[in-house]
Amino acid sequence: MRDSPAWIYARLIGAEWRRGVTGPTSAILFVVALGIGTAGVLGFKLPAEPITLPLSWAVAVAAGFRSAYRVWLAEHEARLKLEKRSLELGLISGRFVDGDNPNPDVPRYLVLMTIKNASGIPITDCTLKGKSSGQADVYALDICEPFSLRIDETAHKPVLSFEMATRHILLPTFSKKEPRWSLFGTVFHPPGPHQFTFSAFSSSAPGTHLTIVASFDTGDWVFSEA
Repeated sequence: MRDSPAWIYARLIGAEWRRGVTGPTSAILFVVALGIGTAGVLGFKLPAEPITLPLSWAVAVAAGFRSAYRVWLAEHEARLKLEKRSLELGLISGRFVDGDNPNPDVPRYLVLMTIKNASGIPITDCTLKGKSSGQADVYALDICEPFSLRIDETAHKPVLSFEMATRHILLPTFSKKEPRWSLFGTVFHPPGPHQFTFSAFSSSAPGTHLTIVASFDTGDWVFSEA
């Protein structure tokens, strides 16, 4: 019962309400009482009860509204703070030779992405998913094995590859049977353009997304953030 959302909310409202009626809001009653007392000293008889009783209720109601707003504001600010403390994705410009290419006679290049842990807490189960534009989110597949990130640590992960001979782009899929960079996935042919959306998820921070556009206007692939 004491851990229920309704009980927690009532407790927070009660604490804020007590601070409201005994804090700055109660100064109104003090000023009114001081005015009535001063008027009596000067010879003006003011009925205290008809003034102070409705005013007291008004102060109590105002403190209730103030309490509800402050509880909402604290929750709202906490949510905004959490949204800002998340994972950050970025595209690394340039070409990177695939050092694990099983066929070195056919050069293969990788497209790398940065994943920075800006959440303020360590992350132990970060996963990357990728899909092409036009695919629903449910069809996004893991493109690498789960990895961990320390606070403010940045990792670099290959998210696409292409061979110089064919210029075919490979959107890989991660195989749990063989936990390594996979050569299997969906192939995309020139000239494009093609769009790919990559998402980083964890159980400790909100997910984030990055869209990469592959264009072939100059006779070779150029990758850029959308």
